Amino acid sequence: SADAMAQGIKEHELLFLRYVNKIFMMYDGSGDHTLQPTEVKNALFYFNIYVTRSQAASIMCMFLRDKGHVTPEPEHMATLTSTQFCGMLMEVYKYQLKPPTRSPVAIFQSAPPSKRWDILARLLLPVIVALLQIVFYAILPLY
Repeated sequence: SADAMAQGIKEHELLFLRYVNKIFMMYDGSGDHTLQPTEVKNALFYFNIYVTRSQAASIMCMFLRDKGHVTPEPEHMATLTSTQFCGMLMEVYKYQLKPPTRSPVAIFQSAPPSKRWDILARLLLPVIVALLQIVFYAILPLY
């Protein structure tokens, strides 16, 4: 467009902006053209960035404060517009220095899917082996 050319925006940059806007609209569940922390967490998951809801809210607020915006006191009330989400997405790694979390649920939620399956397999394998052993000993007299 003429506006994009006047601002010096290249075609490959527009392609990225269109893609991010498409993802933004896909995760805007409320349809109010803003993303809440849960929606941001899910959208970041789409880009293989794994955070919890509270980490997403914290990242959103840090980004907004760095850009000169006022953030709500309970961070989970923060919202991002499409433009803000695009900017945050390009800088999200600056805000991901996170201390180790102690909650198993938080660790599980912020893990990539492959690690989640690995954790589940490590927990379920001993249970399955024990159940199979009980079944084998239970049906042994039937032979």
